[in-house]
This record gives sequence, structure tokens and C-alpha cells, in this order.
Amino acid sequence: MEPFEPPSSNMYEPRPNRREAASSMPEPPFEDPHRSSGLIGAAGQTLVQVYTNPFDFFRGIRDGRSPVPAVIWATVIYAGGSIIQQIFSMMFGAQQAQMEPIKQMLEEMSGSGQLSIPVDDLMGAGQILTLLMVPIIVFLAIFIFVLLHYVTALILGAAKRDFDVYLRVIGYAYTSFAPTFIPYQFLIAFSPLMSIPVSGIGFLIFIHYTALVTIGFYVNGEEESSMHLFKSIFVALAPILICCCLGIGMVIMFSAMIGAAGAGMGG
Repeated sequence: MEPFEPPSSNMYEPRPNRREAASSMPEPPFEDPHRSSGLIGAAGQTLVQVYTNPFDFFRGIRDGRSPVPAVIWATVIYAGGSIIQQIFSMMFGAQQAQMEPIKQMLEEMSGSGQLSIPVDDLMGAGQILTLLMVPIIVFLAIFIFVLLHYVTALILGAAKRDFDVYLRVIGYAYTSFAPTFIPYQFLIAFSPLMSIPVSGIGFLIFIHYTALVTIGFYVNGEEESSMHLFKSIFVALAPILICCCLGIGMVIMFSAMIGAAGAGMGG
């Protein structure tokens, strides 16, 4: 008689590790060291994957990879789009009207002999300097956002992997700003949502960016649960929530100062 063997059961087997499951996903093409396509091809593949299948894209982010490609990706997309918008705004947009009072003031100074440099040259130099400052400002803005996202994730316990992983998540989330390479004037003219103003298009980009950050933090956590999803959403909204709180605080502070000044003058 054969010895008794208990029926096999997997009820005591450990839950599958999400990182091991994610290791079967392809890496982001822009940072994959084994990519066969060139840099332009990898950039195009990254753009398509982020827009069409963000869950699998962010699952493919590995530990131990350099965050430099993701930072370059975010800086090029955000700064490139900002420079294009700035150029078109200088040429055709409202910035021309905004700069007109400054131009008139410089012309008056030039007419009275207080200014030796031609006004057009001075205005042109100022516009070039503005364009050169855009990448620096964008680079700093990206790192401020990264710190706000990551510190919030640490406080909520939503960051279970290394900092470089979440830096890359946020870097690739800036793919949402790729439409800014098309001037807003053309986006409004050819969009089916023609009634949405420029601020509305920017709002849609922000919503998509928030969704990508949420997905990136969610799939790179240790578990898929509703609680972790809520934490990821809060992490994605952290910068705008903090800015709103600071803005409300400043309004309250200035209102109190004005009220105190008015009370002092009335007394």
C-alpha cells in the first residue's frame, strides 16, 4: 500500500513578487542599454509606449539604472516645448502687447540720451536671454516637483523602492508635455475641442501628467490595493496642493496685514 500523500495546495505559497513579475516587461526604450534602434527611434518608441500603454511601460523600470536619461528626457520635452511656445508668443502672441510699454519706455530713454544702445538690439538681447534661461528654470522646476512628489510619498509610505526609480517615473511622466512642441495657436485651430482656450489645453496636459505619475507610483509599489492607489493619487497631486495651500496662506497673511494697517490708520 502506497504511503499517504497530502493533496498539493498553494494556499501557503508566498504571494508573487511584483518586481519579479515586472522584470519580464521591456525596459523603457530610451534607457535600455540593449536597444537596437538609434536614439531617435528609442525616443519615438518611448513616446508611443507612454501614451498607449503606461502601465506596462512603468512596470518595466528596473532597479540600478541611471536616472540621467529620464532627466534629459524630461528637460528636453519641457524646455523644448516652453521655448517653442515662447518664440511663437514673441512673434504672434500676447507677449508683443505686454512688451510694448517697456519698448516705449526704452525709446523715451533713448530719445533723451539716457540710453546709448539701440532699442531693437536691447529688446532682442532680452528675448534671447529669456530663451536661454528657460532650460535652467525648467531643470530647477523638475527637481522641485520631484522632491515634492518623493517627500510626500515617503510621508505616506508609498515609496518602497529607491529614489532613482521614482525620479525616472516622474521624468517619463513629463512626456505629457510633448504636445507643447506644437504651438498652442495650431492646437486650438485644429483640435476638435476648439472652444477650449489655451489654459484649457494646459489643464488637459496637467491631468495627463497627474495620471502618469499616479500610474508610475502605483505599479512600482509593493502591492496593488485601493489604499496604495489613493496614496499614489495624493502623491501625484502633492505639488499643486502644496502650491494652493501656500497661495491661500499668503492671501490670508496679506489680508491680515492690510486689515491691521487699516485699523491702525483708523485709530
